[in-house]
Amino acid sequence: MRKKNTHKGTLTIPRCKRIIRPLISKIASLTGLYIKHPFKFDLDIESFDIVQENHGQSVKFINPSTSDDRLLYLKPYLNPEIYQTYVEIFTLFKSIVRAWLETGPPAKTRVPKLSTISSLKVGKMITLGTKSTHYRLNQTALFDAESIPRYLQKYKDELADDIDDWLSMEPQYVMQTHMIDLLYGYVIHLLIFNLRTTLYCLIPVLVHWLQEQDDSHLKSLLRTLLYEFFIFLPIDADQRAVKELTSEVAQHDPSIPIFWLFHGIGYWKRLCFLCKLDSINVSAKLYEPYDSLFIDVLAKTDRLFLTDVIDLPHIYSTLQRNPQHPHNTSLMMSILAQIISLFKKTLDSSRTSTTALRTLQAGINDFTEFVRTWLSLSSDCVFNSLDGGNEETFEALINVLKFMRRHCDGAISYIEDSLLRNRIIKLEDVLSKFKQANSSISDFFFNIRVLQAYYLDNPDLCDLEGVKLPSASHSLAYLMAHNCEFDEVVNLLAWIRDLPNEKGLRMSKLLFREFFKENLVLGEMDVEHVAWELYDL
Repeated sequence: MRKKNTHKGTLTIPRCKRIIRPLISKIASLTGLYIKHPFKFDLDIESFDIVQENHGQSVKFINPSTSDDRLLYLKPYLNPEIYQTYVEIFTLFKSIVRAWLETGPPAKTRVPKLSTISSLKVGKMITLGTKSTHYRLNQTALFDAESIPRYLQKYKDELADDIDDWLSMEPQYVMQTHMIDLLYGYVIHLLIFNLRTTLYCLIPVLVHWLQEQDDSHLKSLLRTLLYEFFIFLPIDADQRAVKELTSEVAQHDPSIPIFWLFHGIGYWKRLCFLCKLDSINVSAKLYEPYDSLFIDVLAKTDRLFLTDVIDLPHIYSTLQRNPQHPHNTSLMMSILAQIISLFKKTLDSSRTSTTALRTLQAGINDFTEFVRTWLSLSSDCVFNSLDGGNEETFEALINVLKFMRRHCDGAISYIEDSLLRNRIIKLEDVLSKFKQANSSISDFFFNIRVLQAYYLDNPDLCDLEGVKLPSASHSLAYLMAHNCEFDEVVNLLAWIRDLPNEKGLRMSKLLFREFFKENLVLGEMDVEHVAWELYDL
């Protein structure tokens, strides 16, 4: 147990500045390097992959015994200059925390007080509101106050020169009482504001060291640092100027590929397990612990860029394991926006009918898997009148399917005109595949309309005229069959059966045959009993 120090008493403001100044200097040094050479901060992923292939998944790298080991195992993949600066910042961070632990009284409880949590938040405001925190403002203040860029002029008179102005505010009794926690909040947000550019690989090391101290006073500090590490955005919700204040090279974010690499090998999961961090949701125990945090991160940050390094089926399976997570709807909307954007970008860049056809076929598959996952989530959570986003999701799907259909129609018309002038066997095959794709898109469009009408309880949206019911029913059953609960399927069949259009009964029966092709016992009711209940058969 940490001994109470009786002779160091009050922590003075000048001493605070002396303790913090070397850390600010080191971070500024890294930021200067980043502005000149941003790609030096990329992890050497190629070497990492080679090591993983030759030696298997490194248990030591994923689950190091100590914080020193965690930093050491990063050394082969970091630029040597950056690694050495990380070592120095790690040493400074430990000396800062130890100095403040010696000054303050030992914590009497493992549960952080409201005043502690509030002080950490105020510490964030101190970080935001101080010129010395921000590289560009600090550099111009030190070397040439007249050269401050125009986009930073507005902050020149608004922000405090240093932390003195904050820590000397009235009432002094309150500031002195909570000074340690205010300074903790200041330091961890000084680190957080620079994590996306320069400190991303170092902060897990600092978190690990805080965990090793087993000090009750540091638990809330650890949790705040780790959680904000995961959810911090370059444009912070509390102060939209963070990005331009922190660094002027915003277009290169080395943390994105590192996030997905470390997620894939289980690095983050082991770190969260070590620190007992799962989610900020009060009902987090309802979900898989790391899954819950992972969904939080994807829903609240810009980590969701659909590139080759992201396994979308893995994200879908995570959502399906946690079907009632409160962020599922917003995350699904983000995924859909990314799929649509990527699809349209790829289609626009297609230079031949063959590549356009492949893009359309891939798009059909992507949108189909999206809807299958969406339908598998809790209907009570996703499809209810209090949960925004459902109408927008349906409309987005409908609009992109209309776009796909127009593109197919144009391609079919163009190819048919070409064949009239010159019959080419290969072109006939492409035409046939475009027509198949167009038919699939039409069935998909119809089924989205049916689902929209059913889930939003608006039968007027469901138009059964001019639709090939057998093929449409087959594709609708595929969308729902293995993902929805039995009661949901029966409710849908009954709803379609009761539509005012007489074709509703026929479609309901076709769907019934698709859903229950095999003589399976469903709950306590068999297929024949379900048929009798629905159709009096």
